[in-house]
Amino acid sequence: MTYPDKTVYPFATRNIKEYFNIMDIYLDTTLYPSIDKFAFLQEGWRYDLKNINDKIKIKGIVYNEMKGVYSDPTSQAWNMLFKNLMPDSTYSHDSGGNPKDIPYLTWNDLKNFHKQFYHPSNAIFSFYGNANLEDELEFLHNNYLIHFSKRKSIEKINLGRKNNSQKKLIDTYSISKDENEKNKTFLILGIPVSDVNNDEEILALKILGEILFSANASPLKIDFFKSKIGKDIEGGLLSQNQTAIMYIEIIGSESNKMDDFLNLYNSTMKNIIQEGLNSELILSELNSFEFNKREQSCNGQRGLNYILKLIQSKKLNKDPFEALKSNKLFKTVRKKILSEDYLNELIKNKLINLDKSVVITLKPKKGKSEDEDFKQEVKLSKYKSSLSENELKELVDTTKEFKKYQNSKNSEKDLLNLPSLNINDIPQTINYLKPKIISGEYNSTKIINENYTNGISYYNFGFDVSVIPQHLLPLLDVFGMVITEIGSNKYDFIEFSKKKNIYTGGINHQFSTYNQRENKNNYKSVFWINIKLLTEYINEGLNLFSDIIFDYSLNNTDRIKEIILRNFAWIENQVKSEGYHLSLSRSRSGFNESYFVKELVSGLESFSYLKKLVANYENMRKELHKSLNQIAKLLFNKNNLIINYIGSKEDFKLSNKIIDNIFGKLNSKKFPKQNIEVKSNFTNDALINSSKVVYAVQSGQIFNSSKDYNGSFDVLNSYLSNMYLHEKIRAQGGAYGCFPLFDSTTGLFSIVSYRDPNVKETYNAYDNIYTNLKNIDLSKHNLEQLIIRTYGQFDPLLNPYSKGIMARNRYLTGTSKEFIEKTIFEIKSTEIKHLKKYTQNFREFKNKSIRSIIGNRSKIISNKNLFNKIIHL
Repeated sequence: MTYPDKTVYPFATRNIKEYFNIMDIYLDTTLYPSIDKFAFLQEGWRYDLKNINDKIKIKGIVYNEMKGVYSDPTSQAWNMLFKNLMPDSTYSHDSGGNPKDIPYLTWNDLKNFHKQFYHPSNAIFSFYGNANLEDELEFLHNNYLIHFSKRKSIEKINLGRKNNSQKKLIDTYSISKDENEKNKTFLILGIPVSDVNNDEEILALKILGEILFSANASPLKIDFFKSKIGKDIEGGLLSQNQTAIMYIEIIGSESNKMDDFLNLYNSTMKNIIQEGLNSELILSELNSFEFNKREQSCNGQRGLNYILKLIQSKKLNKDPFEALKSNKLFKTVRKKILSEDYLNELIKNKLINLDKSVVITLKPKKGKSEDEDFKQEVKLSKYKSSLSENELKELVDTTKEFKKYQNSKNSEKDLLNLPSLNINDIPQTINYLKPKIISGEYNSTKIINENYTNGISYYNFGFDVSVIPQHLLPLLDVFGMVITEIGSNKYDFIEFSKKKNIYTGGINHQFSTYNQRENKNNYKSVFWINIKLLTEYINEGLNLFSDIIFDYSLNNTDRIKEIILRNFAWIENQVKSEGYHLSLSRSRSGFNESYFVKELVSGLESFSYLKKLVANYENMRKELHKSLNQIAKLLFNKNNLIINYIGSKEDFKLSNKIIDNIFGKLNSKKFPKQNIEVKSNFTNDALINSSKVVYAVQSGQIFNSSKDYNGSFDVLNSYLSNMYLHEKIRAQGGAYGCFPLFDSTTGLFSIVSYRDPNVKETYNAYDNIYTNLKNIDLSKHNLEQLIIRTYGQFDPLLNPYSKGIMARNRYLTGTSKEFIEKTIFEIKSTEIKHLKKYTQNFREFKNKSIRSIIGNRSKIISNKNLFNKIIHL
């Protein structure tokens, strides 16, 4: 985990032997890494020249990762913000590295950096869990610390200079040449507000940030949406650095709107100071903050959260254990907020004066990415021209030597030196939470997962989607956005937002499909409304849910428009930087009806419909209103209702009568199941956007029936993920990552490359899996380690909510404990012959799979022969 002022190497396991094994490996690799030249060329950056007449290219894993990061305009804006708010400081630099600057890093720079900073005197070691502390300290001392001398001083954080004047900055980010520039500008305001040593003030500012910039009932958000300055506004407190910063970001604006926003901001803030913040709004955010704090105490990652707090405090020269006394601090701040004019004073003293703020206008620019690529080519061409013939030959030789390095394998002797588990260390049984199933009338089902949740009750209310006509499915996600925010006839969206935060820990929606393990073509499609409640608010929270399904009001079409424009702006931005889910959905949709339904609801089909809706909202307003009402009428029905509960037995007793009363009022008319016409023209689609990298996806059927599935395939999946694909796509190809995805209920297998500089080479690696399997040769030790790694995914460490969701999903797919135990037995019994038998499956995968890719225009166009259709997003 990389930060501007620290790097954290966390690990966790429930196996004590593995715990000390991993500790040994982490300490060895961080304090005594093998920073050889070729490792630097692979992980960092290198000049690549295969033949003397070729063009020189720059390659490298981190280099490509950061090209992907910088495809996101928000990342670009944040870097500008910190650079100008804290000039010359540690925090003014991007810890990941700007792709423009990475090629200036040398191998010697990296070695010197490690020598300077990676010393125990400059480190913090933190432990959490059930291991014996004396054993941990003894291991750390005897194996590592004893070999180092204490340094008199540790490396200090460079705090740089303080920004003493308002800076207004304008820059551009890239959009594709076919994209419209309208409403694509980002406006960002950053205000230095406090020194992070002031714990009370920092916590109060965090809560104030949620009130002002996140709550739908915020006066600033209400005024913002009336102003039509942009599509959405968000913000909050950034307190991980020495100076705490309140940031505000507007998406979907225009380059001439910054002054309008600053005037709106100042006007609204002055009104708040005069009139005060609404007491119910304040209470709603305090309750929401406290709810999240209680939920975190059950989080499976809570140990890491505690450790990060300790490290942050230690870094700021504070008592680290004071950071864990959050209950006491919150009580003090809550009292000050409710009994004093504390928040108004903070607004007056911290947020009104913008003299030291940084204001950024980030405008879209068509083809900027292509222009930068061209300049890079010109620069590399000039560099090549500057090299002598001998220097060029030397570069070609280095490229060849590097290729040999990449193709070399770790020796068996070296691998055996690594501490490891053996199969006997794997537990014989797994934790299997078996829910209690209560069947009701109208084919309704209650799934009850009794578990300790620290006084929180989780409810998933599922409605059968099979009754929704196919043409309305692309609107289902829009319906979910609207229905969980719009309010009701009783409460407008502002009042609804306040009550939602007072009485609940959140209300959201989700769509899922569940293929049956015994028959993959038989599936349930479910629209979920999820709500979480504290014991004391069960009645109020469930009544609020009742308002959503019985008393919803879709008459505020202006608010519906705001919700749609806001959500599409963020979705469109995410597609630029992390859009692989669209390609993944597209590639899977032709193999199974359930995946085609997913494509309609949350894939490219839905994205395209939403884009059309945003562009033509006024013309489609009446049709939209009619469609949303039709979905609600069909969906909110007694038939095929699923209720999933996660919490204590006592809270279920409290809520069960209320739930029965609510759903007893639902319409019981049985609507017919709709036929789905699966389109067959989704073949090898390429989706072009302004990203500098690509995400290459390939999907295909590995098993035609779940009866063909065997646990040994999961071991093969681990092999592909951690060995073959890691080596071919990441180590050799330079992509930041590559991961396989396998659905054992449908037999569908997919591969996704992540922030990838290659197209043809990646697909060649996918196609050559079967050749690799035919000749696979793993030592007994390597196979055993793959088996152990595979076992872990069947018994992961989960928080109570996730345990309940896993139990729900197993029930809905017909995945029994006996099936899982059988699968684990097959995993443990896997031999090389079992892996080789999948050679034919992957030969067919090569011939019958579907490709889909998203990303950089020039990379895709230069490989257009690999695709049937090119779609400009």
